[in-house]
Amino acid sequence: MKEYILAIDCCSSWTSLGLLEEGRLKGALSVDLGRRQAAELPDMAAFFLGTLGLSVENMSLFAVVTGPGSFTGIKVGIAFTVFAAWGGGKKVIPLSSLECMAFDGVLAGKRVAAVSWAGGGRVYAGAYLPGTEGHTPVSLVPEGAYIPKDLLESLEQIPGGAGSMEWVGDAPEKYLADLAGFFPGRRITRVIPWGGRCALLAGARRGDACFPVDVRARYLRDPDIGAK
Repeated sequence: MKEYILAIDCCSSWTSLGLLEEGRLKGALSVDLGRRQAAELPDMAAFFLGTLGLSVENMSLFAVVTGPGSFTGIKVGIAFTVFAAWGGGKKVIPLSSLECMAFDGVLAGKRVAAVSWAGGGRVYAGAYLPGTEGHTPVSLVPEGAYIPKDLLESLEQIPGGAGSMEWVGDAPEKYLADLAGFFPGRRITRVIPWGGRCALLAGARRGDACFPVDVRARYLRDPDIGAK
């Protein structure tokens, strides 16, 4: 029987699905659904898998991005994934939205800083370098909701500092103004959420699979920080 891993990401306005078949990317689907994620995700998943002649019952493992990101989106993705995995007696691979953004650069052998808007003058951020085999990202700076000044200070503590990083983000226009004083001239490459990237990271992280009951959201900040 073939091994299939379905990865799900609802941490932003985008809803993304990706499928691995025997460790190779079989397909991906990403749609900007905005606030319609909860209503559309079940049908979207059924359509996506159905086009490949599959259903959730055929999955060997599931993966879900548990944050950071949209509080509501995180809940939607986790609820759907945990229910599907629990119903089939399967395990779930928790994924980080920041690692997903950084994954392409890490695969290319780069040191990557990933940032996402957290609200309240903060950014979600993490920094990574390739692991020994070049597949699984290794954390250089702990993921967190940073004030830009604190993030830069943390990055300057690692060899090469902030200048050695390739910067990526999901919506640079939201935080460039806040970062401008700390990152003059810094280019942040936009990374649109893509299910294929999540699925490939899930394959690299398959050793982290846990029982559905143990899946936890990673908000990295309290709701009262607010967002613009």
